[in-house]
Amino acid sequence: MKILLVEDELLIANDIKSQLESLGYVDIHLAHNSKDALVAFEEIIPDFIIMDIGLKGSKEDGIALAERLSEDRIFPLIFLSSYSDQQTLDRTKNVPNSTYLVKPCSARQLFVSIDLALENFIPEELPIDQEKPNSDYQSPRCPLFAVEDHFFMKGSRNSYTKVIVRDIQWVESVRGGIEINYADNQKLMLTASLNSFIQQFSHPDLIRIHRSYIINKRKVVNIKEKSFEIQLNKKCKTLPCSSTYWKTLNQTFLKLKSD
Repeated sequence: MKILLVEDELLIANDIKSQLESLGYVDIHLAHNSKDALVAFEEIIPDFIIMDIGLKGSKEDGIALAERLSEDRIFPLIFLSSYSDQQTLDRTKNVPNSTYLVKPCSARQLFVSIDLALENFIPEELPIDQEKPNSDYQSPRCPLFAVEDHFFMKGSRNSYTKVIVRDIQWVESVRGGIEINYADNQKLMLTASLNSFIQQFSHPDLIRIHRSYIINKRKVVNIKEKSFEIQLNKKCKTLPCSSTYWKTLNQTFLKLKSD
């Protein structure tokens, strides 16, 4: 996926570029003003744009530039700004397929924002006269290596932690990624969406019950109407099951009936 990063501050641009590279993106192009961005937009034909709003020294700010670019071609876009005033936010809403991220941002925030923007972007909406790009609009998967009943998840200092499926209680979507609720009340964080996690690792014991939850079915101790209870030491954690999944999942658990 080709990314065009439009940022007027050279140090900030290089820092964001490094963050993107650490997340697995390799085809990154920089522009430091609106003029260079227009040229890059035509020559590179980016699949994704990260746009600073300020753009000092340019004839127009990032929002006006994005509006102009979106007249020619649709694309997913993240606006970057040091400010989050309501007037600016309202202006960004007029740009299709865009989201907003306040600077400075971490690599984790950047990954999640890109992943969500790609997930919400629908290439099928392209105008009839616009040729569809070659990109499949996939974000690189998070650093996770899977082997049968366990996987290795990248942690700090480039080390990989072994995660055993039987010790997973549930996986929950939280701000900044997903949280794996593990044995002995451990919580493991992964910079990914639930969809990304499922694409990387599937196991018959891990089942999706909600847009925000995956449970380990071997940890279920009680089934209620559209909810499952997970055993946590002496307490239970109740997790909701959406209607989309309930009809199917309700049949996967063996239930004995009275005569």
